Amino acid sequence: MRKRKYTIGAMAVLALALGLTSCQNELAEQTAVAGGFDKAAAIMTCHTTTGNLLFKQLCAFVRITTESATKKIVFKTNGTESLAGTLSVAIAGAGADEGTGTATVTANGSSAVSLVPASGETSIAAGTYLIAVLPGTLTQGFTMECVGTDGYELVRSYRGSTSVLSRAAVINMGTASEEQGWTATDRAANGYASVDLGIRMNGKKILFATCNVGADMPGDYGYYFAWGETETKETYTEQNYSLKVNGVYDTSMTEISGTQYDAATVMWQDTWRMPTIEEVEELATQCTWTWTSVNGINGYRIMGPSGQSIFLPAAGQMREQAVNVGSTGYYWTGTLSAEYTTAAYNLNFTGYSGRWSANRAYGFCIRPVCDR
Repeated sequence: MRKRKYTIGAMAVLALALGLTSCQNELAEQTAVAGGFDKAAAIMTCHTTTGNLLFKQLCAFVRITTESATKKIVFKTNGTESLAGTLSVAIAGAGADEGTGTATVTANGSSAVSLVPASGETSIAAGTYLIAVLPGTLTQGFTMECVGTDGYELVRSYRGSTSVLSRAAVINMGTASEEQGWTATDRAANGYASVDLGIRMNGKKILFATCNVGADMPGDYGYYFAWGETETKETYTEQNYSLKVNGVYDTSMTEISGTQYDAATVMWQDTWRMPTIEEVEELATQCTWTWTSVNGINGYRIMGPSGQSIFLPAAGQMREQAVNVGSTGYYWTGTLSAEYTTAAYNLNFTGYSGRWSANRAYGFCIRPVCDR
């Protein structure tokens, strides 16, 4: 039988004999269809050896329900696996799997697939939608993002665990909402996500980043820094601390938030910076702290007056080796300690207070803030 490609009802169908063919996989960018999927993106195979056509679905599907209009809905792997691309498709012969297609990405592989508004539309209406993706095993899990028309995002991630996308099966992500465990974020500055917890200082909103500096996800520890240093290192000791003058700790910088000595500002740029002692005290006193675990990572879920929350992982600290990882957390502020010349204030999980002083040479994490 000659290999041919058909389009039936606007759905891409491969009609072929046993063997291989190449085609364009379900698109990395698909048009949102309420209650269904983009038929131009979901590939089926059509096979016959007897004269009767045998149709088999090649794709897996992800179902999502939104409660409000969105600009874009994204499903992506946390690893390097491809969800779309140019394929080579093998069709099984006689037997229980006859006509079943097995796809291999040969070019243009994409680890993310997006739903976008239909032509002429500016948003995707609230409703239920399906995304067509390649079947396979996602060894590091996946993440889904719903980008609202107001700039806020709802994000849910399954990280660090294996997920299987089976051919013709549907993964149901449920309803995108904070009540269902999704995290609400705001792409505040330079593309990094933030959350408005409801903290206000001097008439401005203080937005907290959803991740630590050096982290990709809220549960990642990220990088460790000595206070005032902007590069990481293997060990963190008084001997290799750089902000000293003639061997004595430099006390001329009482506040480094937003300066050249602020790792958040240097690495993330824009308006990102380390929080001040006053901002961390607001986080400690105005928010509700709940010890929990996210994808196997211990830490605190911090709920602000706005009803939104962030997750601070128990990343411990770094000295000559890691200390207290998984049991507590230490996060630098940009404020020099008023009590000890060798110390700066930090957010310590012990009592949540920001008035804890620690040796500036120690390696702590940084959770950036920006203001609006």
